[in-house]
Amino acid sequence: MRKNITFKITGGLCLWLINTFILLAGTVTPLFSEVFEIRQECLNNLADCDENIKAVEARVLASNELETVLYYQHVLAEIAFHCGELESCIEQDKKVLIRAKANGFNRVSSCCAMTIGDAYFDLNNLYASLQYYFEGLELLGNKTQNLLYFRLANRIGRTQIQIGEYEEAIKIYKKLAAICVARKDTVNWFYSLNNLARSYMDNGDCAESIITSLKAKKIIDSLPEKEELQVAINLTLGLAYRKNQEYEAAIEQMELALPFISKYEVIDYYLLFHLADCYRAIGNQQKAKKYINEGMPLLEDIAPENLEDIYTILSDYYQSTGNYKAALVAKEKFIAAKLENESGSKVRDVLQLQNKYEVQLKQVEIDKLAQENKNDKLIFNTILFSGLVLFLASIIISYLIFRQRNLKTKAAQVILEQKLLRSQMNPHFIFNSVSVIQSLILNKENRRAAKYLTKFSHLMRLILENSTEKLVSLESELFAIDAYVSLQLIRFNNTFEYELKIPRNIDITQILIPPMLIQPFIENAIEHGIRKVDNGKITLSIFEKEGQLFCEIDDNGVGLLTTKKVELGNKTKSLSTLITKERLQHLGKEMNVPVELNVIDKIGLGIGSSGTKVLMLIPFKI
Repeated sequence: MRKNITFKITGGLCLWLINTFILLAGTVTPLFSEVFEIRQECLNNLADCDENIKAVEARVLASNELETVLYYQHVLAEIAFHCGELESCIEQDKKVLIRAKANGFNRVSSCCAMTIGDAYFDLNNLYASLQYYFEGLELLGNKTQNLLYFRLANRIGRTQIQIGEYEEAIKIYKKLAAICVARKDTVNWFYSLNNLARSYMDNGDCAESIITSLKAKKIIDSLPEKEELQVAINLTLGLAYRKNQEYEAAIEQMELALPFISKYEVIDYYLLFHLADCYRAIGNQQKAKKYINEGMPLLEDIAPENLEDIYTILSDYYQSTGNYKAALVAKEKFIAAKLENESGSKVRDVLQLQNKYEVQLKQVEIDKLAQENKNDKLIFNTILFSGLVLFLASIIISYLIFRQRNLKTKAAQVILEQKLLRSQMNPHFIFNSVSVIQSLILNKENRRAAKYLTKFSHLMRLILENSTEKLVSLESELFAIDAYVSLQLIRFNNTFEYELKIPRNIDITQILIPPMLIQPFIENAIEHGIRKVDNGKITLSIFEKEGQLFCEIDDNGVGLLTTKKVELGNKTKSLSTLITKERLQHLGKEMNVPVELNVIDKIGLGIGSSGTKVLMLIPFKI
């Protein structure tokens, strides 16, 4: 997840010269050059764009220059992008890209691919964005001297960092740095090293990030206009030093950037919060408070994917000042941001599957169009080619339909996992826990409140970590359950007992099971069973039988019949059992193993006891 510092850097290069080199390299017609010049005027002044475009439209459409016509249509799509009409831009430029590729107009195709990628990036569809950036590079071949190659590669690195592919981003920035050294391109060499340092930092290698940043810092001394470059490297160094817990060095670098922010009227809320955290870490609460106060009004401008870091900083700050109530609020917002980002990650996975399907369909369309262009020149073979295209298309479409069904199944799995994640974070439990903490704070039992908050935060972290994995060790799952039960024992003043039974022959460190299958039933036993009786007890037993792993949750609560009556009276219904059954069925099919779930009212067993017994056959791997 990218935690980037926002600032304005021009790079010292003229965008007009870059695009002139890109588009006018090679032979172009005067009309093509005129369209290019009008494009530049439009991008510099969108207000007068319609009038300039209309002035050349009739001559372009009446010409027999197909490349110029396609470039003109691309310019219209690019203008839509700069006007914020992202969906319209994508729709228009995709049509241009298909025709340009079919006719071998690679420079127009590359420009289309980059603009489509930019539009998808702004829509947060990062996998689609990456797909079109790579397509643009492929169309350029190995023309690394082309500045469009540099711009596309930079965008690829930026997007890979956003989706967490740090190693891939490091590779591409290393390659760009080597290209710049060979071309003696000092400015872009600096930018490549700066981006490489950011990639190292996001990948957790702070030492390499600092070494690379200092190398980039030396380059600046040879440049005449270096103020903006100096600020860029100061920010990178500041972030790397902070992440490496060298707080005083981080403060020195980040405060060097403050005059630039004031000069160019760019408000950087990340920089303010990072400075506050560094000052808190060295014990300077006055400075920390100053930067926190300056950053707070800007919280609403921060993207959701970056809020986790900010709320962690706020929680640590408030806890260091003894304001536990504010620390709790910040921690709750951190949890909400974490859940939203986890959900967003699942959505991106679905988008990735959809994009793969769209790529296949687009390739079919390109192939078909290319075939039609050949048919215009070879009329004699029209019928033969049409029959061949229809035959191939029917095979490809049949294959794509089969693939689409698989994609829908995978998408359904992702949606199911999202439902599970939301159900695991039981809002009643969170509300009750927060109420307990609030009560302790109001009663001035600060030590107990801090202890409870620490356990609560630890449990939330365990649940979130386990929920992101398909399989976790049985040891890790039982550890999370133990943390949950210990928190509930504090909440209910130790009014019930909990016992775990595991035979010695079961190695809980080697057995892998799907996470969060057992916890919902432990929660049901507490909330709907034993909390309503005296001397309540829950027994969790894990045992192996005939090569299969079983889990039994036994309680001496009120039983299923009483629980159902209460639920009907309150008009509520717990979804945890239904969701767990659905998960088990899906896991059984995916892992090709038998699964089973039985929930039994012990009164119905005829042994005179009350309570509920849950017996579950758990899928596992070793």
